[in-house]
Amino acid sequence: MTETTMTETAKKPTINLEICIDNMESADNAVAGGADRLEVCSALALGGLTPSVGFVATLHCKYPHVPLYCMLRQRAGNFVYTHDEMDSHIEEIEWLKKAGASGFVFGALTETGTLDRYACEAIVETAGSLPVTFHRAIDVAYDWKSTLEDAIDVGFKRWEKPPIGEPRYSEKPNTSGTGKAQISKITNAGRVQSKDPKPAD
Repeated sequence: MTETTMTETAKKPTINLEICIDNMESADNAVAGGADRLEVCSALALGGLTPSVGFVATLHCKYPHVPLYCMLRQRAGNFVYTHDEMDSHIEEIEWLKKAGASGFVFGALTETGTLDRYACEAIVETAGSLPVTFHRAIDVAYDWKSTLEDAIDVGFKRWEKPPIGEPRYSEKPNTSGTGKAQISKITNAGRVQSKDPKPAD
């Protein structure tokens, strides 16, 4: 993923490269290729699931200066989580923190496609000082613009957007221009940072 951060002073964009990885070989290649940060997952073929504590700990020992953002996603499928699944997510945060996580990647929706504030607030609160990115659950939200606003309000620091040229599931073709303008407005105001997904080879 490439991330554009608007600085407070010069207001000139700086580019940070984040690579999604789910095994050690991909991590080695990403770091060798100049990755500034790793999004650590398991099962990228399923869209990325929560990595094991052991994998994160090994990465932290091998690359102590590379930030590790850990996916929080128990299973493939939708982003509507039960109370039991949320309890597991919360527990995983505590263990992943101890393993060396620098941040987390998460997203939860209600059955009607709106932001699940209860679930998202619980994750942000448990993460504490570690930043949380809202992942591509936003692509299947009923209204991605209002979902993004709600995510910012909850406390998410970043959000993932689809690759260039790929429309959002919830965005009609004739509204893409409006969507891009909204993205630029929110990002350039410094309220949240956007990321373009870039999986490792």
